[in-house]
Amino acid sequence: MGACSLPGVSIVYDRFMPMLWRAVARGFVKLEHAQFVAAGLWHGFDCGIDVSLLQGKRRFLNYKSALEARPKVSKATRVRVQKGKTLMLCQVAKDYCVRSLAKIIPYPHWRLFSIAAVPKPLEPLEARPVSDHTKSGLKAATTDPRLRHTITAMEEIPRELKFAFSMIVGDVDAAYPLLPLAWWVWPFFMFAWFDVREMDESASMSMFLYMHVCGDFGTSGFPGTFKIFFTDVVVNMARSESVLTLPMPVFVDDMALIGPITAHLVREWDRFKAFLKSIGVPMKELKERLASVRQLMLGFWWDSIARTRTLESRKLTQYLEMFSDFARRKTLSLTEMQSCAGRMQRAVMTLPQGAACMLASIYSLMAGLTLGFQKRRTTRVFREDVQGIHDLLHVNMGRGFFAWDRFSRAPQVWTDASKSSKYAGGGYVSACGAYRWWVYGGSAKRKPIDFLEGDAVVLAAEDLGPGWYRCVVPIHLDNSSFQRSAVKGWSHADRLHGLLRMLFALSLKYECVFEFHWLSTHVNVHADALSRPDGETWFLEHVYEDGIWLPGPARRHPDSGKVRCLGSEFSADKAGDGPRRTAPEFVMAVSFPRASVHEGLPTDLVEDVQEFLSERLKASSQRTVNAAVSHWRRVVQRYGWNEVILSDDPHRGGKLAAFVFN
Repeated sequence: MGACSLPGVSIVYDRFMPMLWRAVARGFVKLEHAQFVAAGLWHGFDCGIDVSLLQGKRRFLNYKSALEARPKVSKATRVRVQKGKTLMLCQVAKDYCVRSLAKIIPYPHWRLFSIAAVPKPLEPLEARPVSDHTKSGLKAATTDPRLRHTITAMEEIPRELKFAFSMIVGDVDAAYPLLPLAWWVWPFFMFAWFDVREMDESASMSMFLYMHVCGDFGTSGFPGTFKIFFTDVVVNMARSESVLTLPMPVFVDDMALIGPITAHLVREWDRFKAFLKSIGVPMKELKERLASVRQLMLGFWWDSIARTRTLESRKLTQYLEMFSDFARRKTLSLTEMQSCAGRMQRAVMTLPQGAACMLASIYSLMAGLTLGFQKRRTTRVFREDVQGIHDLLHVNMGRGFFAWDRFSRAPQVWTDASKSSKYAGGGYVSACGAYRWWVYGGSAKRKPIDFLEGDAVVLAAEDLGPGWYRCVVPIHLDNSSFQRSAVKGWSHADRLHGLLRMLFALSLKYECVFEFHWLSTHVNVHADALSRPDGETWFLEHVYEDGIWLPGPARRHPDSGKVRCLGSEFSADKAGDGPRRTAPEFVMAVSFPRASVHEGLPTDLVEDVQEFLSERLKASSQRTVNAAVSHWRRVVQRYGWNEVILSDDPHRGGKLAAFVFN
């Protein structure tokens, strides 16, 4: 029985282990995962903690959030104590300083961690106690590389949720407390709290010492531990026993069973729940959702017919409020940045591919910070990115496509650029018959080749984008650096990141999705020829022979052969004399209606607003405006115009030009 004999552990060891080794023999469970779980169920799981790195005796006070939610935290702790997952050891001094605790705790090295509390959205009368193992050093001492993992549920659900498929959602009840802790890490899982034997509303200030013997929420090694236990072992044991046959993406302790036939889906789900119950893994009935083609999972409503995922309305409101606030903030703490980064990442999932380019600024902002209270000044780029996501999220109302299998396929596009000491050029060719080539000017020649390769993709999208409405566009290029950055949507290199922002703006403008593919230079011969001196002749001789184009006339771009110059603000300026950039490119792709402070203004506020507007300028500025108005009136009298230029007056450009020359 081992650690499973502890009162707080519900896993049925004698039934679990034979099925585990059968699954290994059948090839469903990897041997290293089976050995990891077998050792954990017998000795307890150490969560990858190296206790030799935790020297000395330290204690930390509880957080304000836990103290304010004392009744809820006491209730949750009482449940753990009653189930045997936490031990109530003894009473301690009210200040429980290290000196007084050292007389009680017999271990040479130990930690008392801080407790925080977070609300449960589905259970408003409950709160989840969260252990802060960062300050205590437990997180830094978690060194087991086996626990590093990537959660793939967000990629698996779009892949498995085919058109008109249904989904059932469930949740493991108290996932982390399900597993026993190894006895040698117990001294580092202690905390001080009030007497949980009293009523929740008790005002007694007596403090008691508690020790976790089963997992808690906040230990950095537990997500990886539970992933191996449940996703890699338990789920595959169910497949080994023919309990599971349908795909089931798992996100920590949340799971989604997906299938085309509802009746089959329900039967398999019932079998899986019975299997989990037989080995001592309980399910939470409150979070179970019946089979449906529109299902809530991981904070999104997934619609297998419309092929969309939509943020919950409650979360959409929270995200918009946070983004609006953070776009104006000059400083943010690490905790705030982490929360913002998580929400930005989820918001990006409702936007077209390439929106990840707006996440790079916040990741760079968090670099080097380790403690939640540490602060850093925000950058202009970060504030623009947050405001941009806010505006786009407000436009799409948190709803975007998770799959493009109902989109059309655009003709393939091949792009390339070349650079040498004597010549730098680029070109693209489309399977629709369009092509273009150009020569880079002096400033562009000094750009790295990966930038020029990306610029060729941007120019192709600008030229061909009007024909890509609701299409998936395959783009082939032979530069792996830009191609890999384009696939993930962002780059550490600012020069490439700027190009990706431009591509994202174009995808919004033309409502298309880019699909980037790498191919060898020896295969990309047609675009390569257009990027080199005198390559157009060779290109036209071979493009039909190789089957790139079907018989028919070619469409040569009228600007082919011209010099392409890139100024300092290349994103909107080719010659270096363009307008100053005042907003991110992806925001400029969204139209904003006109608004006036006078429209919809209550009558009783008209005089106040007019008075405020009349005094908004300083005396010196007002004199400058008055001088300009006097000049404008002379121009108006000369040409017989109305003194006020109306909104959207088609002649307003000419009038302003006349004003400047006069």
